[in-house]
Amino acid sequence: MTGDSAGATLVGEVFFMLKDNKLTLPIGTLMVYPALDRRVNTQSMRKFVDTPVLNSRTSKMFWDEYLKGAVPEKKEYASPLEARSFDQFPRTYIEVAEFDSLHDDGVLLADRLREEKIPVEFHEVKGSCHGYEVALGSRIVKDALDRRISWIQAVYASVSSS
Repeated sequence: MTGDSAGATLVGEVFFMLKDNKLTLPIGTLMVYPALDRRVNTQSMRKFVDTPVLNSRTSKMFWDEYLKGAVPEKKEYASPLEARSFDQFPRTYIEVAEFDSLHDDGVLLADRLREEKIPVEFHEVKGSCHGYEVALGSRIVKDALDRRISWIQAVYASVSSS
């Protein structure tokens, strides 16, 4: 499963729903500048209050609009970083922008996965802000796409060889 920004929120949410319903789990997840914590109280949220494209004010507004004041009983169904455990979470690729209010969401997920011995590949894209993918012809985006494609190929190769 793959997703960027709010799409990465859905990747985390769907994983927990699949797991809880004993359905087939993905072999990998790929998340780009993921939004994973409704509490919006990380250091990057406090630091990036006026960055372009997305900042902590707009992040809070999006979370408020998404949740409408209601949080599910299983908080990870709305806010994946609130999960007690990432047991059975698949190998994961995480990419964050350097100047992004969501930066720490990706860092925290990578840390949690490593703590639980789940393979994670983490990249911070230096000099970038949220939404850098719109610069399709840039070296930053070309390099990011190459890394992602290599990771996806490795995931599929590991499955087909087992």
